[in-house]
Amino acid sequence: MQEKAFEKPGNKRFTGPVCKSNLPKELDILIENILAAQPESIDFDLIVRAYYFAENAHKGQLRVSGDKYLIHPVEVANILSGMKADDKMLAAALMHDVIEDTSVSHAQIAEEFSEEIAELVEGVTKLSRMSFSSYEERKAENARKMIFAITKDVRVILIKLADRLHNLKTLQYLPDDKQKRIAQDTLDFFAPLAHRLGIYSMKNEMEDLAFKHLMPDIYREISHKVEMRKSEREEEIHELIVELTKVLKAMDIDATVQGRAKHLYSIYKKMKRDNLNFNQIMDLMALRVIVPNLKDCYSTIGIIHLVWKPMGERIKDYISRPKQNMYRSLHTVVFGPKHKPVEIQVRTEEMHRVAEYGVCAHWLYKEGTKKPSVFDQHLAFFRNVVDWQAGTMDAREFMDTLTIELLSEEVFVFTPKGEVVALPIKATPVDFAYHIHTEVGDTCKGARVNGQIAPLDRQLKSGDIVEIITQKRTTPSLDWLSFVVSPAARSKIKQFHRKLDFEDNVESGRLLLEKEEKRGGLQALELLTEHYLKSKLSIFNYQNINALYAAIGRGDISPKVVIKKLKDTLVHKLKSKQTHARKLSLLQKIPLEGDSRDFGIIVDGLDNVKIKIAKCCLPIHGDRIVGYVTKGSGITIHRKMCKHVTSKTFDKERLTKVSWLAGFDGRYLSSIDLWVLDRIGLLNDLTNAVAETKVNISDLKMHPSSDKTVRIRLRVQVKNKRALEKVIGLMLKIPDVLDVSRSVRM
Repeated sequence: MQEKAFEKPGNKRFTGPVCKSNLPKELDILIENILAAQPESIDFDLIVRAYYFAENAHKGQLRVSGDKYLIHPVEVANILSGMKADDKMLAAALMHDVIEDTSVSHAQIAEEFSEEIAELVEGVTKLSRMSFSSYEERKAENARKMIFAITKDVRVILIKLADRLHNLKTLQYLPDDKQKRIAQDTLDFFAPLAHRLGIYSMKNEMEDLAFKHLMPDIYREISHKVEMRKSEREEEIHELIVELTKVLKAMDIDATVQGRAKHLYSIYKKMKRDNLNFNQIMDLMALRVIVPNLKDCYSTIGIIHLVWKPMGERIKDYISRPKQNMYRSLHTVVFGPKHKPVEIQVRTEEMHRVAEYGVCAHWLYKEGTKKPSVFDQHLAFFRNVVDWQAGTMDAREFMDTLTIELLSEEVFVFTPKGEVVALPIKATPVDFAYHIHTEVGDTCKGARVNGQIAPLDRQLKSGDIVEIITQKRTTPSLDWLSFVVSPAARSKIKQFHRKLDFEDNVESGRLLLEKEEKRGGLQALELLTEHYLKSKLSIFNYQNINALYAAIGRGDISPKVVIKKLKDTLVHKLKSKQTHARKLSLLQKIPLEGDSRDFGIIVDGLDNVKIKIAKCCLPIHGDRIVGYVTKGSGITIHRKMCKHVTSKTFDKERLTKVSWLAGFDGRYLSSIDLWVLDRIGLLNDLTNAVAETKVNISDLKMHPSSDKTVRIRLRVQVKNKRALEKVIGLMLKIPDVLDVSRSVRM
C-alpha cells in the first residue's frame, strides 16, 4: 500500500498508509474507492483538505435521517469516484452544499482552493434561495440554468446528478408527498438527462429508485417475481454464455460474454408499452458480448446468426449510426435454445465504457486534457438547446419542450452526399432543412425523399435520403408549425415571422403612442423626443426605440402604460436632483470602527469597547460573530465562518465572546456578488430591486467577460442580515441573473 502524508487543517501533520486508521472512516473509504479507479492522477491532499473544509462548514448539521450532514457530500464523491472523476471535481463534490447551506462564500472557496473549484461548487448550488410563483416555474428555471451550466462545464451537471442519485437512496426519510414529487422529477428530467449524457449506469439506478417510491406496490410485485425466477434464469443465462463463448473461441474471436440483467423500471415500461405480462418479459433473455475491435463486432453478429436464427430482418446498427448520446453497439434478437428469444448486444471495450459512463468516458483527466471531437459531439445537443431556447421567454414552455427532446427517440436520415443526420422521431423535411441551415429552412420550397418528390409534412424514416429544394423568394409558412417537431425549426419559423411583421408594427406602435400622448395633454413634457425615449428604454427592457414601437404595435405593451412610466420617471428624476447631493454624502459616511455601542455590539458583557468591523468578512447585524483582541487597537469583529478565523494560523486564544444588541437600529456595509447575462436594462432592474427594499447602494463595479456574462459587485448599506437576504432574493427573480451571493470582500 502506498505511503501518503496528509494534513488536517488546524491539526498536526500525520503520515501513514493511505486509507488506514489515521483518517475518518468515511474519508478512508472514499480514498480507497478513488485509488481503485485511478490512483496515479489524483491529488489526495486536495481531497483531504476539501473533506475537512466541508466538515468544518457543516459542523452540527444533520440530515433528515439523523446522520451527520457530511455523509451526503462524501457519498456524492463516492459515486463520482467510480466514474474516474478528477480531483477538482471530487473536491467540489465534497463541498457542493457549503455555499447553499452554510455561511461559506464563493470567495472563501476560491481563496482556500482555486477559482475553478469555486466555480464548480457555485454551479451546483441549488436555486432554493430564489422566489417563484409556483413549483413548476422553479423546476423550469432550474432546468434552464442546468442546461446552460452543462455547456460551460459538464462536471457541474455530473456532480448534480450524483447529488440527486444519493438523495434518491435516502428518500424514505422524507414525507410521502415529497418522495413522490422528487421521484417524478427524476423520471421526467434527471434520468433522461443522464440518458442524454450517455450515463446508463446512473440512469438505470435513478429510474429504479424513483420507481420504488412512485409506484411502491408495482415495484414490490415485479421485484418479488424477479427474485423468484432468479436461480432459474441464472442457470439458463450461464448455459447461453458457455455455448456462445465456445463458438466464438472456435472462430478465433477472444470475446467476453456476460449476462445482462434488466433493471426493474425497464421491465415495467416494456410491459406497459407492449401490453405484455411479466412472464413474456422474463422469457426474453439478454447477453452482452465484448470483443477486441470493430471488425470483430460485425464478425460476431454474423457468427451468432449462423448459430441461432435471427428474429426480424435486420440488426440495429448503432455503430455506423450512433445515438445522439454517442452510444454505439450492435443489437440483435435471436431464437436461442428451446426456441426462447435472446437479446444480444455486441460492442468493443471502449464502446462499453461509453455505454456505461457516457460523457465521463471522454473526459480525460490526466494532464487536464480531453478528446475535443467526441466530447463536443456529446454536448452538441445541449449547445443546440441553448441556441433555440434563447427566443423562448416562457420557462414552462421551455421545460415542456426540453422534456420532449430529452425523451424523444431518433431517426437517422442521409443528405444526398451520404452524411448522417439524427432527427427527432416524426421529423419532417422541414425539420431536416432547418437542421442543415436556417437559410435552407427559410427558403425551403419542396423536398425529395429517396429521389421522389415528397410533401413537406411527410414523417421521415431511418435510412431516408433527403434533398431540400430551395427558392430565393420563398418564405416559411406559419402552417409548418402544425407538423414540425424539432425546437430549432419551430423557433426559426417564429423568428422569421416576427421579423416580417416588425416594420408594420413599428409604424403602428409609433402612431398609438403619439395618440396616447395627445389624449393625455402631455406634449409639453416632451416625453416622446428621441433623446428622452432612448435614455429610458431600459425601463421597458427593449434594445432600441423601434423594438419598443413594435411591441406596442403587436399589443405586447399598452401605450397608456408606456406614457405613464415615462411621466412618472420624469417627475421622479426632477425630485431626485434636489436630494442627490445630500444622499451621496451620507452614503460614504458609514464607519467601520468606533465604540461597540455605535454598532449594536456587546463585547463579553460590556457595551462600550473600542472595535473595528473586519473588512475581510464585513459582519452585519444577525450574523454569527466573534471578537479578536488586537494589540492596542481594541477588538476586531469577524463572522465566525470568516476564512481568517477558521485558518490554522489564527491565534484562537485571542478570541473573545461578542453578541448583537437586540432590536438595534443601525446601518452596516455589505457586498453582493452577481453573475448575469449582459443585456439592455439589466442594471436598471437591479437598482430598482435594491430600491424596492429601501437599501442604499454606495458603490458598483462591473467586470464583463468574453462569453457575454458580467460579474457585478455591489456595496450596499443594510440594517441587518434579513434585509440583505431580501435584496438577494429579489435580485434572483430578475431575468438573466444567473446567480447572486454575499461577498466577503470590500
